[in-house]
Amino acid sequence: DGVTVYSDDAEVTTKVIGDKLKSTYVKKFAFIADHDFEIPARSLSAYDPQTKETKTLEIPAYSIKVEASHHPAAAVQKGTGSQSHSGVVQTDLKLDNSAHSKTAEPVKRVVQVPAWWMLLAAFVAGMLTMFLLGKVSWRPKAPTFKEKDALKVLYAHMSEDPKVEAMVRKLYAKKNGQKDVIIDKKELKALMEKYAK
Repeated sequence: DGVTVYSDDAEVTTKVIGDKLKSTYVKKFAFIADHDFEIPARSLSAYDPQTKETKTLEIPAYSIKVEASHHPAAAVQKGTGSQSHSGVVQTDLKLDNSAHSKTAEPVKRVVQVPAWWMLLAAFVAGMLTMFLLGKVSWRPKAPTFKEKDALKVLYAHMSEDPKVEAMVRKLYAKKNGQKDVIIDKKELKALMEKYAK
C-alpha cells in the first residue's frame, strides 16, 4: 500500500540450441515510494520435462529501505525553476546459494522520483478526462418525433385508442395556435413507438 508500481512489457526470447528449445521471460518493474516497503515473497511453478515433475521456484521477499538523498543535485536549479529528486534503494536480499553459483550481493539502485508538478499535472489531466467522459452520453438518443409527423401517424388510429384520440386533439389545437396546450412528450413517444410501424 502507498507504493506506485510501473512495469514494462514482458520481453520473451526463444531460441533453439542443438535439439533443445530455450526461452527466457524478463519483466521489469519500477517502484515509487517515499517510505520503506516490502515486496512480498512469490512462488512460481514450472514443469521439468526431464524429471517429469512440477518444481516450485521460491522468490524471497525484498525489504526495501528508501532514504532521502541529501546530495547537492537535489537542490533547486537556478534559472530553470525545476527540482530534481532522487533516492537510494537498499535491500536485504538473501538468496539460496544452492540454487545459484554466484554469491548474492546487496543491491543499490538510484530511483528517480518524479517532480511534484508532474504528479500534479497528471492528476489534473486525469480529473479533467473523467469530467469530460462523464459529460459524454454513451447511450444512443431516442428518436425524436415532430408533432406534424406524429399527427399524420396517430390520426389513422384515433378510433382504436382513446389516448390516441386525446393526443390528436391536443396536436391539432397546438397546430391551430392554442398556446395553453401542453403535450406530454413521454406519452407522445410511447404512442408513436406503438403505432409508427
